[in-house]
Amino acid sequence: MRMPRIATCALVAAVATGFGVTAAFGAGSAAAPIKLGAVLSLTGPGSSLGIEEDHALVLKVAQFNAAGGLKGHKVSLKIVDDQSTPDVAVQATRTLIADFKPDAIIGGSISATCLAMRPVTEAAQVLQYCLSAAPITYPAPYYFSAQSPFTRWIGDVPIYWMVQKGIKSVGCLYTTDSSGQLTNQVVQKAATQAGLKYASQSFAGTDTDVTTQLTKLRGAGIDALYICTTGAGVVTALNGVRQLGMSIPIWISSGSASLPIASLIKGILPSQGAYTAGAKIQVVRKLPKTDRQRKLILAFSKAYEKRFKEPADIFSATGADVFNILTRTIANVGPGKPAGSYTSYMEDKIRLTGVQLNYNFTPNDHRGTDLDGIVNRFNSSGAFDFVADYAPGKIPRYAEK
Repeated sequence: MRMPRIATCALVAAVATGFGVTAAFGAGSAAAPIKLGAVLSLTGPGSSLGIEEDHALVLKVAQFNAAGGLKGHKVSLKIVDDQSTPDVAVQATRTLIADFKPDAIIGGSISATCLAMRPVTEAAQVLQYCLSAAPITYPAPYYFSAQSPFTRWIGDVPIYWMVQKGIKSVGCLYTTDSSGQLTNQVVQKAATQAGLKYASQSFAGTDTDVTTQLTKLRGAGIDALYICTTGAGVVTALNGVRQLGMSIPIWISSGSASLPIASLIKGILPSQGAYTAGAKIQVVRKLPKTDRQRKLILAFSKAYEKRFKEPADIFSATGADVFNILTRTIANVGPGKPAGSYTSYMEDKIRLTGVQLNYNFTPNDHRGTDLDGIVNRFNSSGAFDFVADYAPGKIPRYAEK
């Protein structure tokens, strides 16, 4: 796993604060700068997401400003570490709004920090673009959220893949934390709507042996196992699969569809494979040359790898898309305008082919995207192999019925 990053590069002026480290980029333009604040998880449990997002923003600012900006407006960016903690994220947001006066705030990296920040940004009437798949409740006058809808990514894609494989019964092994319980609920609903038999077993995140739970699932006659957890829980589950010699297909929650997790589990993968709802950026060189995002993803991936000496992943792709959306919006409307004018522009004008996804916002959809049903397979090199790409309209909405 990568260590948390404290400083970004020579272009950054790092300033220690009471709530983390900030990074500021000078605009260097006669026109008013686009001022973006970012509250990211650079340390703590969410750092594997936040560091990638930070890298993407650093790269995009450098590229954007070097190209002269947009309509004469360059970007001034200030990044703050929320330590993956909602309370710190709230404090950081308040301080950014008071001291930096951003046109928009990017973040947090995880749902808990995003949702904690939202009352602060709404009270201050500052546009917030969350980087996680956090749920959106409407009305949302100044709030947007990235990533595909949770129910689609977690429930619909894997269950559709299983249906296509002729699987009739699925077992979910989930952790007892709130994330694991929610995943179990979504998968159960999707499986039931698709006509699959469903069984589940839970374990604590601190458990190191789940063979008892897996034995019960096997006794229920499951045709596939869904590991409905992330991080260390995936390691525990895969070790149990190996101990019991289970040969059924394995699906791993998309919350673990990242290169750090792929590297973590590369030595314990089952011979029958482990699959996930991943991202195009993870398998871009294996995509068909006719794919409309391929050239865009390749350009970003090459620049990212050249600068940071590591491959771009799903969260860096999301950071790049959010940067592109916000700079296009603020440059066209004008920096320093009311947040509602940015919201209206995004709802009316933003139709973007992105590095991660494709975006089309409406007043009732501040996520602006469905999903590309990318199925990837974890491989023994610590990366992914491309398996399938289902068009958004092809995947039934099992979990939303």
